[in-house]
This record gives sequence, C-alpha cells and structure tokens, in this order.
Amino acid sequence: MTRLRSALHRLSKVLAPLYGRRLACFAAAFAVGIVVGTRTDLRPEIVGAAAGALAVLATAMSRKTPGWLAVALGAVALGGGFIYARGEVVRERHLGAIGLGPTTLVGLAAADAAPWEEDRISFPLQVEGRRIGDRVAPATGLVWVSAVSDAKIRSGDRIEVVAEVRKPRLPTNPGEQALDLRRAAKGCEAIAQVRDPRLLRVVARDRGGPLERRLNAGRARVAEVLEASFPKSHGGTLARLLGSILFGVSNFAPPQWLTEIFRRTGLTHIIVVSGTQISLLFGIVFLPSVVIARRRGGGLRPRAGPVSLATVTALIVAYALFTGGGAAIVRAAIAGVVIAAALGLRHLPRVADEHPLEADRYTLLALAGLVLLAKEPRALFDPGLQLSFAAVAGILALTPALYACLWFLPGWLAVTIAASLGAQIATCPILVWHFGHVPIVGFAANLFVVPVAGVLLVTGLVQVALGAIWVPLAYPLGWFNSVFLWIMIRAAGIAAGVPGGYMPVGSPSVWSVIVYYAAALAIVLPLGGWGRAKRKALETGTEARM
Repeated sequence: MTRLRSALHRLSKVLAPLYGRRLACFAAAFAVGIVVGTRTDLRPEIVGAAAGALAVLATAMSRKTPGWLAVALGAVALGGGFIYARGEVVRERHLGAIGLGPTTLVGLAAADAAPWEEDRISFPLQVEGRRIGDRVAPATGLVWVSAVSDAKIRSGDRIEVVAEVRKPRLPTNPGEQALDLRRAAKGCEAIAQVRDPRLLRVVARDRGGPLERRLNAGRARVAEVLEASFPKSHGGTLARLLGSILFGVSNFAPPQWLTEIFRRTGLTHIIVVSGTQISLLFGIVFLPSVVIARRRGGGLRPRAGPVSLATVTALIVAYALFTGGGAAIVRAAIAGVVIAAALGLRHLPRVADEHPLEADRYTLLALAGLVLLAKEPRALFDPGLQLSFAAVAGILALTPALYACLWFLPGWLAVTIAASLGAQIATCPILVWHFGHVPIVGFAANLFVVPVAGVLLVTGLVQVALGAIWVPLAYPLGWFNSVFLWIMIRAAGIAAGVPGGYMPVGSPSVWSVIVYYAAALAIVLPLGGWGRAKRKALETGTEARM
C-alpha cells in the first residue's frame, strides 16, 4: 500500500504542470513549428538535432535563469517542425510504393463507407499492397477512396479497388480545399477516385482485429435498435440523425440534404460528438453520489471515490473508441481523463498538501491539442479541429464578459446566449476561410436547436439502452424523440430558407483574421467590465429594497 501511495504521489508531480497555463504556451509553440515546417524544406534530421540541443540547454538552465522558458519554447517549436518534416518523408515513401495514376490497391476499410452524394460513397482504405499483374507488391499507407457505388462497406472489410490515385490538392475553391484538407488531416496520403462501380470489389467481410470487430458489431446493433424503434415512415432518416447526435456523423451519417441544411445554418456541431457527451458520462456516474450528498445535507458536490473515477474513465475511453475518436471527442476525452485523475489524486493527503491540482481549462485544451498534433501534425489544418478548438476557446474567453453584458436577462438565458455567441464569434473567421460563407441565421438557429439537442442526447441514450434489452421497450421514447427530431429538422429548414441568412464572402487574409480576433477581444472584454458593474449595481439595489 505504501508503494502504491508513493507511485501515485510521483504521478501527481507529473500531472501538476498540467494544471497551470504554461502548457498552453508550449502548445502554441508546437503549432507554430508545424506551420513553419510547411513553409520550409529542411531535413528532419537537422531540425530534430536542433530541437534536442535546445531541450538539453533548457534543462540545464531551468534552475539558474528564467530564460530557460524561451529556450524550451524554441525546442518545442522545432519539435513540431521535426514531426511534420519526418511525417512528410514517410508519406512520400508510402506514395512511392502505392503509385500515382491508375492503380489497383488491396487493403482494409479503415471506417464505414459514408454516402457522399446520391450515387457515391467515400471511406479511408488502409493499403496493404498494390496489385501488379498476378502478384501483390507490398505497399502501405492510408488512402481516401471516393467511388461511384452503393456498396455497403464496413470497417474491417478487405477491399480491392482499381482507381485513379492522386495527391491531395489545394484548389482555389474554398469548399473543395477544405474537403481535401480534411482528408489529409485524418492521415490520408492520397486520394483514390473510382468512376465505375464494377472497379470496387469486397474481397472478404470483417477482417479487422478483435477490438475492431466488436466495435463494428456494437455500431451495427445500435443502428438496428434506432431504426426499429422509430416510426416506419421516416425511421431511416430519424435514426441516422439521432445516431449522429449521440455517436457522431462518421458512424451514422445523415442524408446529404440534411447535412447541407445543417451546414448552411451553422448547426453542424450538433452532429459532431464533443465535450457535451463526456460531461453527460460524468453526470451519469456521479448522479447517485450527488443524490446521497443532497439527502445528507452536503450540497451538490459529488464524492469522487476510486470506483466511480475508474468507471467514468473506462466509460470515456470506451465511448471515444466507439465513436471513432474524432478531434472533438479526443479533446474532450483527454480533458475528462485528466480531470478524473486529479479528482482521484486529491484523496491522498500528501498530494493535497503539495498540489491543489485545480484543472485549468485552457491547459486541458492545450494538452488535447498537443496530443492530436503529435499524432498527426497535418490535423492543424483540418477545419473540423480548428472549429472545435476555436469554439471551446471562444466559450472560455468570451462567455464571462458576454454574460456580464446581458445583466438584464435571467441567468440561464444569459448563459445560453453568451456561450452561443462566444462560440460563433470565435469560429466565424474559420468558416469564412475554409467555406467562404457566414451563416447569419446561425445564432438564432443555435438558440432554438441546441436545447432540443440537449434533450435528445439524454433521451436518445435511454432509447438505445432500452432497445438493446428489448426493442418494444424503446417504442415510446422513439415516438417522443421523433417529435423533437422533426422540430429540429423543421427549424433548421426554416432557418436555411431565410433570405440573406447564408452570406457568401471572399477568402480573408491572415492579417485580417488576426485583426478580427484582436478587435473582438478589445471590444468584448471591456464591455464585460461594464456589464459586471451594472449587474453588481442591480444586485445591490435588490438587496437594499429587501
């Protein structure tokens, strides 16, 4: 027992820096290093040696001078550049083995095929070889396949495809550029286009590993339960929409027309799993302890025991694996696991005396960013990752000031409006940069649709749980959720049809984006101080009248 406590104490020392703002500086330096790496053609060996030398120098200086932090930031930035440059070298080697132009590839589908257009599907293919005549030459890499086909391809299926293979391109059209960037940011090294359905063949079904087969079986079971428990008239569409709200659009893609409506109205985040689902897992696990504490007069603070913390950590990891581990869910999962570790370590008196381990939200965001970028540096240019992190940063930085400005509104309504407005202010330049439009009606649509999605998140999980036991048990919730889903679709459709609600704009420059964010902070933060003074005066006046 003593050894265990000593090990946990050492773990707390490792985790302690994660609860300060310093890691956010390192994450920013790492991102800058990746950006510089895309603009230069340095050899990864040179960049890596320079990063290592600076890291050693920063370690030697750490106890002698405060200048060690600047040296450490330089080392981290060079590390970002090294990882990016090394990844490009490996990628070019893989492309050489795969080959460009007309090629026959053999490999495993890395995800379920999603409908792209009316007669097209797309999916990532983990290449295992390249067919040359009667033999298969070794090749490796991840290729994004876009095919004219209606084949039902599941993750783990062995595929043979004859396709035109090319590198991801960056054309002038912002929407197409975002599409290729998104595929490249997911680790895809090439794009394979199949123009004839006869050129795509499923060689064998479900050839993935044991964990992947179990996950695929679970996703298929959830899809069956959702479709069977909804009214038959619109069961398929509603099941896919609710599935995307619960488990992400990568596993349960809604129809293309519905995805386009959500995109035009700024509601795409509704069908992307994120921190809301992780927060719900915390609530489910800690709800019994909250009820018990409330009955004993202990308020709403839950007791974070080792069993509940281990349970919530396991649920977070399982949920992240089940949903496919997108940028938003990985960000939220990392934050959830670190918070759970902090709650558990606080029970040790020795740890509590040395480290408060109060989780800093900006640092958790930075940690998630570092993990994602270290795994795939090109993810920095993924619109999905940028929108996810910008929305959270906007909520953290701007919501308190915007909430103070809304001093004349009830608290719950002021928080809802402030959070929605903060996220939209932060994500607006990214939408313009990648997609060339601004969803003017997005603010109003979010105020109406987000609360509906919150209800569906809870009732939808209950519907899946009941349906997994016996499908008829989920029929009442299926009817209930179908009404809310219909309201959501109808509201999004009305918002998409508002004249001028979807404004096309030109692509901005980097400097205009920087000026926009500086102006937003310079305007919103002082207004927050004025609003806090108004709210304080209002509260003081109310107490005086009482």
